[in-house]
Amino acid sequence: MIKTKAFVFDFDDTLAFTDAKVHVRNDVGRLVVSLTPQEFNEFQLHPEQVLDFSDFDKASLILNGKPTKLIELATEVFREGHSVFILTARANQAGSAIAQFLKGFGIVAKEIHCVGSADGGDIARAKRKVLLSVIENFDQVWFFDDDARNIELAKDLPLKAKKVWFTLDIQGKICYIIGMIKIEKNENFTGFFNVFAFGRFVEQVQGRVKAIALANKIAKQNEQEHFIAHNDKIMEVK
Repeated sequence: MIKTKAFVFDFDDTLAFTDAKVHVRNDVGRLVVSLTPQEFNEFQLHPEQVLDFSDFDKASLILNGKPTKLIELATEVFREGHSVFILTARANQAGSAIAQFLKGFGIVAKEIHCVGSADGGDIARAKRKVLLSVIENFDQVWFFDDDARNIELAKDLPLKAKKVWFTLDIQGKICYIIGMIKIEKNENFTGFFNVFAFGRFVEQVQGRVKAIALANKIAKQNEQEHFIAHNDKIMEVK
C-alpha cells in the first residue's frame, strides 16, 4: 500500500528569506527595534511594547524573496506527487503572494494556511491546530519550521503514524530533529559515533559503517524511511 505524505513548510526563513522585519514599538508608537524573523523567535517582549508586522503584509517583499535550500526539496516532492502545505505566521492577505512565489518554482500548494491572527496571537498553538487537521488525512507528515517553539508543540501531537519533525537554522542547515534516527560524531573519542532515536541516545559504536548499519536497523524497526547521517545528509533506509 502506497503511503500518503504531506510536506508542511513554514515560509519565512524556511522556504524563503525576505527583507520583512518585525518592528517593536513603545506605547506611543515610537520604533524600539526592528527584528528579522530569526531574531524575533528569541525576542522577549516587554509589557509596554507592541509588535508591528506590517512588513509581512507587503506582497513585494514576498515576491522578491530569496529561496532557501528547502525550496529544492519542496519542488522535488511536489513533482513526485506529494502534497505540499504552507503554514505561516503571516496574515491572510499574504496567501496569494506566497502562491505566486511558489508558482515560480513549479509548486502548487494544496493549501496555504496563514495563522497570523489566529488563537489570540499564539502562533505555535495555531500551527499545531492546523497540523492536527493535516495529520488526519496522511500517513506521514514532514514539518519544516525555523522556530523551535512551533516544533515543541508539534511533537506533542497524538500521532497515528510515524512522523518526522525537524527545523532549520538561518543558513538552512538541519539542526533540530525530533522523531527521527540520527548519527553524530563523538567529539571525545575519535572514530566513534553516537546513534540517537526519537531524541534519545541509543548506543555508541566504533566506525561510520557500523553506525549507519545500526541507524538503518532502528529505522526499519520503527517504520522510518529515512535517517540522518553524521554529515547531516538524509539517507534512505535500505
